[in-house]
Amino acid sequence: MSVASSRVAEFEGEVVGSTRGAMGADCTHSRYHCGMSKVMQIRDVPEDVHDALVDAAKAQGMSLTRYVLRELEHVARRAQMVRDNAAVIRRTQEAIGGRSDRETILAVLHEGRGD
Repeated sequence: MSVASSRVAEFEGEVVGSTRGAMGADCTHSRYHCGMSKVMQIRDVPEDVHDALVDAAKAQGMSLTRYVLRELEHVARRAQMVRDNAAVIRRTQEAIGGRSDRETILAVLHEGRGD
């Protein structure tokens, strides 16, 4: 069944919905499955990093795989937001014909927050 033909389907007893994925493609997903999911293997993970990830996953009541996948999703979304924000800043700078450095932007933000 294609994503275009159905917005909600059943997959192994779970309700599966269609949403727009992080890269803009339609994604059919359940709790663990995404339409065109990929397999990743990470080599040479230091033992202390592995142990910390296992502990964090257990604390969340999740498998290591699911926990790492969730964290990778957060990283991907954050990276996309950084790219989107940079594009907004560029367009704004072009529209006003000026440039501001990072320190000026942060100073204005802190001033506005009353820091």
